Amino acid sequence: MPTFTSLKREEWDGYRDRLELFFTFRAIKEAKLQHAAFVSSMSPEFYKLAERVVLQQVSKKVKDCSLDELLNALTKHFKPTENINSLKNLFFHRERKDHETVEQYADFLTDLAHRCQFSAEARDEFLRDRFLTGLNNIAMQTRLFALVPTPKFEELITKAKVEEGISTDVQEVSKTFPSLSLSEKVNVVFKPKSKAVVKKDPEEEECYRCLQEGHNPGQCWARDRICFSCKGVGHTKVACKSIQAYKLAQKKVKKVQDSSDDEICHIRDEYCF
Repeated sequence: MPTFTSLKREEWDGYRDRLELFFTFRAIKEAKLQHAAFVSSMSPEFYKLAERVVLQQVSKKVKDCSLDELLNALTKHFKPTENINSLKNLFFHRERKDHETVEQYADFLTDLAHRCQFSAEARDEFLRDRFLTGLNNIAMQTRLFALVPTPKFEELITKAKVEEGISTDVQEVSKTFPSLSLSEKVNVVFKPKSKAVVKKDPEEEECYRCLQEGHNPGQCWARDRICFSCKGVGHTKVACKSIQAYKLAQKKVKKVQDSSDDEICHIRDEYCF
């Protein structure tokens, strides 16, 4: 006698089919005997569940109801009325999950298509198309889409399982080779020397008053000197900023003139200041 031990909704239809086949095989035709055989084979968990379901639906105990009442009550519990439109929406948007194998994904789609009540012709075509577009594996999809003409659903499953097996084998082989660290993968061509920060002695810095080294601007001999260029006080003509600005402007003018072959630029000196 088959025993329903899983108590899973998706396995109830299969169990009920096996139960009817068992009665046929044993030639048990009387309803009371079928009822007694079915109830006596129940596990404690299944019997407790059946008691609760039958009491809610037909207000009877398991031993007092008929076999049809018992089976119908359990069927309503395990297989409640489903919305066909919701099932179709789920079917056409169902993609393979990362933890699912190709076979598991195909089985789920097949069961879902059966619950959607597609016709035989439409079911095969829908299964093939949904399976191809929902595989969630670009490399596998590319190879399967390239098959012309497109194989039927069962043939697609076989080819996808082969592709899946090859991919798994390649991953296992790659695990046997030790992975190299980044330093082992890259050949060092040039390693720059680290630049140490050296603090310069203030006396070694260039004085802005005379552009010479060896003293601070506060101790410079030119701090009270009059510049021969701008007539300002505190720097020499060599360090005069007006002279430096003029030289810089002349360089810019020359650069502009050299960069243009078709046009000559004339800039007066006073504009540079």
